[in-house]
Amino acid sequence: MKRFLAVLFAWCMIGAANAQVTYTATVGNYTSIADFTSCPSGETCTNYTTAMKQSGSFTVPTALAPNMAGDIAASVVSYSFNDGINTYSKANADDRTNFFSVTTDASGNITGVAIMVSKWLSGTNGSHVVGDQFSYMFLGSASFNNLNCTGVALTFAGSADACVNENGGVGASFAQSPVAVVWSSAVTSNTPASIPTLSEWGLIIMSALLALGTLVVMRRRQI
Repeated sequence: MKRFLAVLFAWCMIGAANAQVTYTATVGNYTSIADFTSCPSGETCTNYTTAMKQSGSFTVPTALAPNMAGDIAASVVSYSFNDGINTYSKANADDRTNFFSVTTDASGNITGVAIMVSKWLSGTNGSHVVGDQFSYMFLGSASFNNLNCTGVALTFAGSADACVNENGGVGASFAQSPVAVVWSSAVTSNTPASIPTLSEWGLIIMSALLALGTLVVMRRRQI
């Protein structure tokens, strides 16, 4: 009886073991900025300020493994980052993932990242060309807005139709934040629906069996 209940309890915990985990970044305010010189007609020109900062998070199917180092772009379920002007999201058709590498310590805590995401501000999606405008942010380092693209190709993270080379241009702005990124993590509730449903039924069955087991024990004591 005890052995059976132990197996059933493990089965009931499947939902918790497969919960997605969201890692949230905390970054300090920008320490230096460079404003655009002039804004050409039709471009999106905006200046950063030292009151702004980078922020955001990403979600993966399970907690990051201990002592890992490498690109995790393929396993990232979603991300959303903001540089004070632009918001970058994996779900946005205009946005691209340039690279998304993470390192962790022996406990699975993030010790370093190389995360760069970009956004097209002009041009035809799926067939961008040299001369289109774009922005990008390098988490924990710098943010750029309204740059002139000088090269379109596939990124290291596998995003096609992305800008991989640029020059500033008179309408570009820049902000720097050379500080360490502090990370926190939390288990999220958006796990696959089938898993928690099974767990709920398992808990119901387990409760019934525990009640039955209690009755059996009580009868034995009476005998």
